[in-house]
Amino acid sequence: MDSKTQDVRRVDVGGGFGIVEAQAEDVLKSAVTAVGDAAYRWSIDNDTLSWSPGAQALLGISDISKMATHRDFAARLVTEGLSRYELICRSRESDTGAGVPYELEYQVCDDFGGMRWVEDRGRWFGGADGAPAVAVGVLRAIDERHKRESELIRLSTYDELTGLLNRVRLKEALTDAMIASQRGRQSSAFLLIAVDNLALINDAFGFDVADEVIVNVGERLRSLARRGDSLGRYAGNKFGLVLRNC
Repeated sequence: MDSKTQDVRRVDVGGGFGIVEAQAEDVLKSAVTAVGDAAYRWSIDNDTLSWSPGAQALLGISDISKMATHRDFAARLVTEGLSRYELICRSRESDTGAGVPYELEYQVCDDFGGMRWVEDRGRWFGGADGAPAVAVGVLRAIDERHKRESELIRLSTYDELTGLLNRVRLKEALTDAMIASQRGRQSSAFLLIAVDNLALINDAFGFDVADEVIVNVGERLRSLARRGDSLGRYAGNKFGLVLRNC
C-alpha cells in the first residue's frame, strides 16, 4: 500500500471523513459553476432557498440574496405548465429513500428587462412521512436551444416568404374543416387564389419584385380573412383560404 492510499484511509478516523465530504462538495459546486449551470437547495418546510455561486450570472440577478425563499423566486417565473411548487408539493408520489426526480422548463425575469429560458432538473426528498421536505436541483440556461426549437416549429408551420400557413398546415386546416362539415356542425368552403402572369413579372422585373407581389397579395388576403378562417400559401403563385361556417 503506498503513502497516498494510507492517507486516504486515515481520513475516516476522528471526523476526517466530514472534511473530505466538504471538499468533494466544493469540487462539485465548482464543476457546476464552470459549465455555466447553477445548483440550488430548497428547504420546503421553512421555504428557504440557497444557491451555488453561478446562480447570479445564469439568472441575471444582481443580488441573489433577494431570492432567499422559493416564494421570491416564483415571483419572477413565467411557466406554461405545472410550476416547480406544483410538481413537488402536490405530487402523489412518496419518497422511499432515493428521492423523486422532477424536470421542467420555464422563463425567469432578469434584472435587465429580459426573459431567460431555464431547464430545471432536480430531485426532492421526503421527511419521515415521505412527503416533500427538501429539493435539490440544477438550473441550465436553454435560451439558444429554445430559440432553435421555436425556429424549427415556425419553419414547419409557416411559409418563409409570406408568414402565412405553409401547404402542409393549410391541408390540415382543410381536413379539420371537412370533418366538421361532415359531422353537420358547420358549412365550409375552400378557395384557391392564384396570381396570374407571375412569370411575366419575373422576366420583366426579376424574382425580388415577384416576391414583393406575392407578399403584398398575401397581406391583402390576410386583411380580408375572418378570425376563424385559415389562410396559407398553397404553391408558388397560389394561396389557399379555408372558410369556416360560411
